[in-house]
Amino acid sequence: MSTPGRTTDSMEEWIGLAHVRPRQGNSTLGNALGAHVAAVALAISAKDFSEKVVALLNEYEFDVIAIEDVELARDRAKRVATAIEIDNLTAQLSSTSPVILGTFHSYLSN
Repeated sequence: MSTPGRTTDSMEEWIGLAHVRPRQGNSTLGNALGAHVAAVALAISAKDFSEKVVALLNEYEFDVIAIEDVELARDRAKRVATAIEIDNLTAQLSSTSPVILGTFHSYLSN
C-alpha cells in the first residue's frame, strides 16, 4: 500500500480521471465509444500530471477528451477514503513507471 504524498525527486503522487475515446483502428474498447480511466502519476504539478497522462494515452492510441478531478493523492486521502484500486495503482509508481492507469470503464453511447 502506498503512503499518500510519497515523493520521488521533488515529484509527488497525483490522481485524476481521464475521459478517452479510441482512435480509428484502436480496438482496445471493442465497440465502446469511449471510457473513463483513473490515472495516477508522479508529477510536480497538476499541469505536469495532465501532460504525462495525455502522453501515455496517446501512445495507446486514445484521444483524451478531458482530465478531471486532478489533485494530490494526499489531499484526496484527507477528504475521502481512497478505493483499493487507487491504492494499488499508487503503490506501483516509480521513477521507471511514473504514470499508471487503472481499469477502463467503457460506455456504448453518450
